[in-house]
Amino acid sequence: RHQHRYTVRQAQTGACSSGGLARSMRLFRRRAALLLLCGVPPSSAQAAPQRWILPQGRVGGCRAADKTSGQFLELWDTTLAACKFLCSNLMKCTAFEFTALPPVAGGTSYQKCELHVGQITHVFPVPGAICYEKFIHGRNYPPARPSPSPPLFFPPVFPPSLPPPTPNRPPCPSIPAVPPFSPPSSPPPSLLPPPLSPPPLLPPPNPCLGLVEPNADFRSCQNLRSAKLQHARLMNSIMTGVDLAGASLHEADLTGAILTGANFRYSVLDHARIPRTALTYADFTGASAREADFSGSHFDSSILTDAAFMSADLSHALFTNVRETESATLSGAKLNEANVLESTYALLH
Repeated sequence: RHQHRYTVRQAQTGACSSGGLARSMRLFRRRAALLLLCGVPPSSAQAAPQRWILPQGRVGGCRAADKTSGQFLELWDTTLAACKFLCSNLMKCTAFEFTALPPVAGGTSYQKCELHVGQITHVFPVPGAICYEKFIHGRNYPPARPSPSPPLFFPPVFPPSLPPPTPNRPPCPSIPAVPPFSPPSSPPPSLLPPPLSPPPLLPPPNPCLGLVEPNADFRSCQNLRSAKLQHARLMNSIMTGVDLAGASLHEADLTGAILTGANFRYSVLDHARIPRTALTYADFTGASAREADFSGSHFDSSILTDAAFMSADLSHALFTNVRETESATLSGAKLNEANVLESTYALLH
């Protein structure tokens, strides 16, 4: 049979010095050894129904009322079922603790069983340990509830009534009259409301907006981001590298303007006029150019990702080295006589 190693331990030093307690533990150890060897209960005294509970409803190591492990019989190289069987069939066993220790440095794992003979009141957090307390119907488990505390309220006790004291002190002196209160004519300076702070200053106007006119030169002022340029007249203007991202160019006229490297990302170009215009490296990502006039314009290496050219006039336009045009929308656009050179084939399909 499988050999079990067991020892007897006690938390308090000198607790086994009594002869009667030592004899009781020796008898307890012999009965446990008999159960391990034969697997048969030595007596039928535990015939009463029993069940197992977790002290405080928690998982951990068994602890007695004095916050120690109490007195127990320790066995190694056993199983949870064998540990429970031993405590169930030993009359003096009140609880058992089973601990599964993980392997150390690639070795084998170990399992430990503690058979407790004292009353267990709570548990203490121990890695891999679980404590089960034996509950037998008709015995003193769980412990009886404490007696109710005395009432916190007592009826008041009043002293016997005494006759009123005889007045023997002198009369109180007369109190001078207080003059009536009159409010001040003006509140003190400390109660006046603080002066109102001036309103915040508005941001200065964009100086580039002062250049908006035909034949304008924007090489020294290129920030027109989010500008309101509806119906603007910018014919033949030099707008190389101008930032028009998010700008509103509804019905604006840019006929003949130089827009090399211009940024039209997410701008509005609906009904705008941009015919016969150089749009080399211009970025139209996300721009809206519905019904705009791009007839005869040159899109050289332009970016048309997610651009909307619905019903736009692209007749006679030239597309050179235009990439990533699959997401551009050209439904209803006029593409007669438009030329595509070294560009994405899906542009005109």
